[in-house]
Amino acid sequence: MVKTPSLKNIKDLLVILMISAVFFVFIEGVSSVIISAHQLLWDSDAPELSQYDPTLGWTGVPNAFVPNHYGPDKYLRTNSRGFRNDDELDTQTPDGHVLIACSGDSFTYGQGVANNYSWCNYLTRLDPRLITANLAMPGYGVDQMLLRYERDAASLDHSVHIFAFIAADLRRMGSRQYHQYGRPTLSINEGTIVVENVPVPYLKWVLSRAISRAEFRVAGLAKRILNKLTPARDINPAPLEQVGPVALKLFQTVEQTDKEKNIVPVFVFLPTQRELRNDSEHYLWVVETMRRHRLPFIDLTPAIRELSASEVALFFIAPGARAEGHYTEAGNQWVATQVYARIAQLEGIKTLLPDISTGAVSSDSLPVANTGRPD
Repeated sequence: MVKTPSLKNIKDLLVILMISAVFFVFIEGVSSVIISAHQLLWDSDAPELSQYDPTLGWTGVPNAFVPNHYGPDKYLRTNSRGFRNDDELDTQTPDGHVLIACSGDSFTYGQGVANNYSWCNYLTRLDPRLITANLAMPGYGVDQMLLRYERDAASLDHSVHIFAFIAADLRRMGSRQYHQYGRPTLSINEGTIVVENVPVPYLKWVLSRAISRAEFRVAGLAKRILNKLTPARDINPAPLEQVGPVALKLFQTVEQTDKEKNIVPVFVFLPTQRELRNDSEHYLWVVETMRRHRLPFIDLTPAIRELSASEVALFFIAPGARAEGHYTEAGNQWVATQVYARIAQLEGIKTLLPDISTGAVSSDSLPVANTGRPD
């Protein structure tokens, strides 16, 4: 005869299960707090690579070095200026050399690859007379690129300025924050660019960094509370109709100020996987704006669309991997080679480097860069 459990036995079993569940939840919570506190306060394997900046929102930490930041031998190093460069930059560029300042976001920074494989730094492999200064920072919009260039490149003895961007860098302009971090915005007042939301809120930066480094199970809740306490009015990017006039004024300012200092400016549109499929409204706006206002412009989108799908697949970091969607070593090398071949066609570059060659890329197969001169 099978004996059925009594009501008392069932209650005792439920009590034991509840106590066990509470115990495990308690242990999990304590473990999470200990691990997160250790990461937050003492973890030397998670160095800070960016720091708060009241004007830019964030900028590079000087003299940082992480040997395997993106994987084995994919190191990240910054110099004393906080640029992603292996070497210091002399106050005066050596004779026979040309210093190129590169403005940009994570695609120019070299997210996912070692320093020497970011396309900006790879230019020096194509021509030993070139020296590059990588002023790019992940997450930057074109507005932050301008502000960092005006401030941090002022002491650089450079002759060329490559202003590289993707479509998303225009969309970022309309917001006062990027993810959880505050950022400046630009507007136009009587024909002059005005910088707003500065100094960028510091408290939100500190709290966001702390939450990001820690792995508390309540991190998601904490971020929501943080957003409630310090809301951003412009979380969603502003429409192109709003940021377009500001972006145009920004591009014209870069060109004018560079030329006044005898610096050769060139704008480069970097293709992402999104641009391979469709022409976004921001991309179409950029192409038309650069053409209409005769700005020195290099668009790499048509060239990459001429390649096979298997070739292009080698240029982008695969989904699920760290820095997914960014350029691989092969992608950075391709961009550097394309940029070098096109700037070789600019009159200002030919003056600086009279015998410059288009290198491994045949100029016959490339669209001619818009030099800014009338047709």
